Amino acid sequence: MNKTFKSFRNAVGSVLLVLAFGLFQCPAFAQLSRTITGIVSDQNGDPVIGAGILIQGTNSGTTTASNGSFELPLMMSGDVVLTVSSLGFREKTVIVPAAQSQVDIVVEEDMTQLNDVVVVAYGTQKRASLTGAISSVSSQAIKKTRNENVINMLSGKMSGVRVIQTSGEPGSFSSSINIRGFAAPLVIIDGVPRDNMERLDANEIESISILKDASASIYGMRASNGVILITTKKGQAGSSSIEYEGYAGFSTPINTPDGLQAWQFMEITNENNIMRGSMPPGKFIYPLDEIEKFKSGKKVGTEWYRINNNKYSPQTSHTISMSGGNDKILYFTNFAYFSQNGIYSTRDLTYERFNLRSNISVKVTENLKADVQINGMMDTKNSPYYDTEIFYRAAWIERPVEAAFANYTRPFLQNVSQGYNPYVISDSDLSGYKKICERLVQATGALTWDVPFVSGLQAKASYSYDYTNRDNKELKKSYTLYTYKIDSNEFVPSIYGGKDDDPKLNSIRRGTKFNQNKLLQTSLNYDQSFGSHHVTALALYEEQTTDMDNYYAQRYIQMNSLGELSNGISEGQVGSMDPSYYSSGVRIADQSGLWKIASKSVVGRINYDYAERYYFETAFRYDGSSKFYKGHQWGFFPSVSAGWRISEEPFMKNLNLGFLDNLKIRASYGHSGDDGTANFQYIEGYSYGSGAIDWWPILWDGKDQNLVSLLSTPNKNLTWIRTETSNLGFDGDFWNGRFGFEFDIFQRYRSGKPATKNVTIPDWLGQSLAQENLNSDRTRGFDVTLRHRNHFGEFFYGITGNLAFSRTMNRYVEHTEYGTRYLNWKNNSSNRYNDISWGYDYAGQFTSLDHIWHSPVMDGLGNANFKPGDYMYEDWNDDGVIDENDSHPIAFGAQTTPVLYFGFTIDFTWKAFDFAAVFQGGAFNNVKYEWYLSTPFIYDKNGPDFFYDRWHMEDPSANPLDPRTIWIPGYLPTTSQASPAMSSNVSTSRASLHDASYLRLKSLEIGYIFPKRWAEKINASSVRIFANGYNLLTFTGLKYLDPEHPSSGYGTTYPLICTANFGVKIKL
Repeated sequence: MNKTFKSFRNAVGSVLLVLAFGLFQCPAFAQLSRTITGIVSDQNGDPVIGAGILIQGTNSGTTTASNGSFELPLMMSGDVVLTVSSLGFREKTVIVPAAQSQVDIVVEEDMTQLNDVVVVAYGTQKRASLTGAISSVSSQAIKKTRNENVINMLSGKMSGVRVIQTSGEPGSFSSSINIRGFAAPLVIIDGVPRDNMERLDANEIESISILKDASASIYGMRASNGVILITTKKGQAGSSSIEYEGYAGFSTPINTPDGLQAWQFMEITNENNIMRGSMPPGKFIYPLDEIEKFKSGKKVGTEWYRINNNKYSPQTSHTISMSGGNDKILYFTNFAYFSQNGIYSTRDLTYERFNLRSNISVKVTENLKADVQINGMMDTKNSPYYDTEIFYRAAWIERPVEAAFANYTRPFLQNVSQGYNPYVISDSDLSGYKKICERLVQATGALTWDVPFVSGLQAKASYSYDYTNRDNKELKKSYTLYTYKIDSNEFVPSIYGGKDDDPKLNSIRRGTKFNQNKLLQTSLNYDQSFGSHHVTALALYEEQTTDMDNYYAQRYIQMNSLGELSNGISEGQVGSMDPSYYSSGVRIADQSGLWKIASKSVVGRINYDYAERYYFETAFRYDGSSKFYKGHQWGFFPSVSAGWRISEEPFMKNLNLGFLDNLKIRASYGHSGDDGTANFQYIEGYSYGSGAIDWWPILWDGKDQNLVSLLSTPNKNLTWIRTETSNLGFDGDFWNGRFGFEFDIFQRYRSGKPATKNVTIPDWLGQSLAQENLNSDRTRGFDVTLRHRNHFGEFFYGITGNLAFSRTMNRYVEHTEYGTRYLNWKNNSSNRYNDISWGYDYAGQFTSLDHIWHSPVMDGLGNANFKPGDYMYEDWNDDGVIDENDSHPIAFGAQTTPVLYFGFTIDFTWKAFDFAAVFQGGAFNNVKYEWYLSTPFIYDKNGPDFFYDRWHMEDPSANPLDPRTIWIPGYLPTTSQASPAMSSNVSTSRASLHDASYLRLKSLEIGYIFPKRWAEKINASSVRIFANGYNLLTFTGLKYLDPEHPSSGYGTTYPLICTANFGVKIKL
């Protein structure tokens, strides 16, 4: 495969090089005919800076200088037509006669953007004619945020689009995106469903549109969560152009607390052991005089996090694009490279990516056009064998009183708990490595025929082939840690990382996944106007097949790298050739799988508008899926929408509302489907065991026999998840586009969500059941966009804000009875929102032993284990006992995605300077960090430094059970790990559940365009320099931690990062 891909890559590169060389040379033979000069100004006579002036029918043009002047060399004779465009002004066309070389142009102000073209399903529409809830963002707006992940670049820019970044780990692509709080949307890239959105290069994207309502129904299957439409750039007729854009910068972690200093850790460890009764009062694990040595600086502890992480890590990006063509052929080619290092001090965590895209369009005849689109991507992630979560957990909890090397002596690495010495597990040479390589090739060929004998009729056929290969290489090496014995002055070794029964053996694994996706589309498009009537229609047939194949193999062996396999292996390397040794786990382990999914679809759509005033659209999709049994494979998904531009009515015109540009009401309703269930549940399947190593062997005649068991009961009635979506929207533009808004309210109802009845059928049935169409839910919400654009002389500015709110209610969830009335109420999820947090009402903290003794019992033991500072809870049900029956809903708001999500963008230009800032935030989301905030110092390990602000005894030698002991209040409870005090402090309550609402300065960029005369000195038409930052500031009430950091697991994933870059863009 590697050889094939290299050959393909070299061939494509050669063709593009020859094509580019030929096109670049053509202008050299043209002769300069004349130069047109002039000034572009507005109606007030003020110069328009940066206006684009294009020779119609070509790609040749220029931009105006700071005084509005321009110079445009011509390589042609005769009359020319110039098109002048600038943000905030109406596009203007000017004819310049052959004998004229000077022209002054006055443009009219217009900020409505109603004539902007928006990409919709299987086509384009003017913004004014949209009847669905569709948001869009241009390439220029996308690139106001610089990030390796395109998903992150959309954060805060479109209403209803929610982006949550949970990690800054290079190559992890852990950010999630959803529309209106639904699950992951369908992504369409250049008309083809594809899942590599996050790995695209932003410079190859022309625009992104989001279908949020029934406008997505035309995509039927998997469109119930909305659709993201990505359109890549195409070439334009005219002289060729070359653009280079590159930047270099650094990243640094944000909102990451420090660990406790050694003396703080020693104090808290002493407290913890006294509190839980492991040590009597006055007896310490760490003597007070030893603590003082660390506190005074005579002794220095180990800051595990700091010594194993750099404060800054580098990143860089380089992009070269070429575009142009003539009336016969158009081309766009983009090559990009990106690399990023992690913050590991070993520098063993890296990611790099190469992108190549070539879009070529050829006019074969007057009515026939051929398009070829090729996209290639190669990326590689290198990392130590142990995942970042294991590393960061170890870096946080390891005792700061222990050195990285035993007795501070190299090379004897310190033996720590579970063998996870951060110094070792972040070093690929010591503990092993992972190398993940992904190779992707996507190709689409299309023929478009304008039928000559039927005006407005167009036929199109396209075929797409996508191939993805993911190759995973892993080497887990055994390593030795040492414990220093003072009495014998020796270093005692312990081996970790190897096989359980033979630690010296390393583990090697190789896994590969192949994915092929083929899509055939044929369509007829009709577009015709009859006076004030305008009709468009679409008929399309589509079939898609996806083939997936994967395997992995693993064995234990004595070797230091996968490269050693090329030298062969000996019997000594595997230890023994005895079959019993192989059965113990040294033998090769392997696994593989094959999947094939197929679907067919028929699509139809009709659009009608009258006098650009009344709009109507109806569409359907008829989908067939191979996942279901005959009779249930096909689903019919219709939709309808309508719009009424009230502002175009004669009675509105007669009101002479000069401030009103556009006022429109629109509504939509549609069905869509989802076949997101396990494959082939209508087929009976069996599990065939493997004798002695099977979990449940059958003993027959003194020997283990293979076990054959039924996998699950087949269900031939399983079918589509059905989704009904409705939307009502309002659009308005005022004062020549200076102000505008979009407001939508929506509802989505899903029925037939797959679930099993295992929870209501007793276990003695002895068999798992297949899924059935049982559950349902409903989501309601709204989203709004507000816009304002204006200018004062040479100062142009714009502010765009968006806000979205949605909640989902489970209408029906299959469940069993739970025994008591309270438990049935608590565990029944039907007709209940899915973002409810259950817990206890917080009643403060115990302030003294007397307070504890006279408070309601919380542990069944007379509160014997509680200490001053521990949390108190309300007796919610007034039964005199505080127990699990007092748990009730205490908050709403998802713990991963905010219920309320908002963002706003501020941008302005002044002369040659430009500025853009993107803010993004969320509200009504809560987090409970299971490791950070729940169980610090467990097993006498370390924790974040903010735990030092805790309730503790003034005299560390005092008795915590003596009423006379003086306590110093703190923000957090005592550090006691004694149960049930610990259970009380970590239980979900209004004290442990934290409001994670936030506002973040997501990105900021400042740029400057050099004067044209300076650019011409390097034979460039334009040179822009810029500086930008990402995740720069965060405003939140959440103490100590980042609001987007995941609360699941141990809360010790790779931190979010702030980046700063400096770059340049040169256009030739």
